[in-house]
Amino acid sequence: MVAVPQINDLVAYQQLIKEKKKVAIFYWAAWSGPSRLVTPTFHKHHHEEFPDITFITVDMDQATEILESEEIRVAPTFRFFCNGQKVGEVFGANTNELQKRLQELNNY
Repeated sequence: MVAVPQINDLVAYQQLIKEKKKVAIFYWAAWSGPSRLVTPTFHKHHHEEFPDITFITVDMDQATEILESEEIRVAPTFRFFCNGQKVGEVFGANTNELQKRLQELNNY
């Protein structure tokens, strides 16, 4: 399995959202039990079920500029972007809702 890339730089983060058609972002923290629970699900979808979606992770302990810019307060948080616009969001380790939002993003 190919690892999901991690971005912790605000400029690179903003550029990726602008350049890629479909983006799924997993904001996580090593100290967060729910983040650890949902990590395998997020990584499983990377390239297997949704090859047209760009998957990235953001480490909440290393990416404070991104967290401030995006107003991320909950670990884990998932955000979904299409053509640079936010089209969905999931808070917590809700794998059913994560799957639903990924399918919706895939259908854009």
